[in-house]
Amino acid sequence: MSELDRDKVTGKFLPGNRLWEARSSAGPKPMFETAEELQECVLEYFSWAFENPLHDVRPMKGEGGNIELISVPKMRAMTVTGLCLFLNISRQTWENWKSRRADLVDICTWAENCIRTQKLEGAAANLLNPSIIAREISLGETTEAGLAIVVRHTFPEPEEQNEGDSSQTEQDGS
Repeated sequence: MSELDRDKVTGKFLPGNRLWEARSSAGPKPMFETAEELQECVLEYFSWAFENPLHDVRPMKGEGGNIELISVPKMRAMTVTGLCLFLNISRQTWENWKSRRADLVDICTWAENCIRTQKLEGAAANLLNPSIIAREISLGETTEAGLAIVVRHTFPEPEEQNEGDSSQTEQDGS
């Protein structure tokens, strides 16, 4: 492209210019050219989340009866939003990769499944807040057409049976 393609007074492009030829490629270079490159960065995020737990500061009785504050590491819940921040991309870019980049669909799905599983297992072990995680991964509450369904898992108390319990023998008819 030369200066002849522009009006010397206004700097505007003249009709018939071939501006597109100045571009060496169409669109920006993809951030990840292969699924393997994305997977490597996703694994870096997973490692970072594990190696950088959150910390809860708790008071503990120390030597001499003094109260000391101690830092207790807590599991960091991985999130797709956290992954996007780690990758320095928007959530919309992530969604676009899932819908428009056939080469990245499998790794995006795998990453989301790993994140969901980590949160579910962390909540099941009380390492993460089960109420928050249930809402985050859409467990427990569903609202459709104004109807809310709440799923609560309750476990019956084990029945205490004594061998000499007279009420048991009365029920059996013995």
